[in-house]
Amino acid sequence: MPTRELLRQAATAVRQSSPGHRALRAVLALTGVAIFVLMPDRGGSLAGICAWLVLLSTPIAATMPATDAPLGLLLAAAVSWVAGWGGHLPPVAATLTLGAALYLHHLAATLAAATPSNATLDRSLLRRWTIPLVTGALGLVGAALAAYETDQLPLSLTLQFAGLAGVLAASAALVLLARR
Repeated sequence: MPTRELLRQAATAVRQSSPGHRALRAVLALTGVAIFVLMPDRGGSLAGICAWLVLLSTPIAATMPATDAPLGLLLAAAVSWVAGWGGHLPPVAATLTLGAALYLHHLAATLAAATPSNATLDRSLLRRWTIPLVTGALGLVGAALAAYETDQLPLSLTLQFAGLAGVLAASAALVLLARR
């Protein structure tokens, strides 16, 4: 019975939501499907089970972004990615694409959860949320340019963490500079 009531509340919230929130929910659904497609394994292994959890949590995250469903989707994707590649290095293009999809999913879920579903999203609010989106995208573009024509990440774990820390620091600096 509680599940049926929860589904009814979710359907009512989607019907009564503003066009801006419907667009955010569409972004959540599309990024969830894109994340599932990028997973390295969709079989019966741990990576495959977590990939299917990504797909199963996508409609819940899209209809109820204020719940823990978006976090569950991100955690299942992370476990699937790490378990799916195991000791092998993932391709750079797929890694950057997954990073972009996870980042967009996280920002859309945060914005959808932070505002009432029937509220109109005004331009100043959208502009404030666009700044981290654009600066994060610039960080990913920087990472893509740094990894241009690289088939795989370097084998050194220290170099991988240093590169990740550099991209994150550059993205954080861009966000801080853009917010001033």
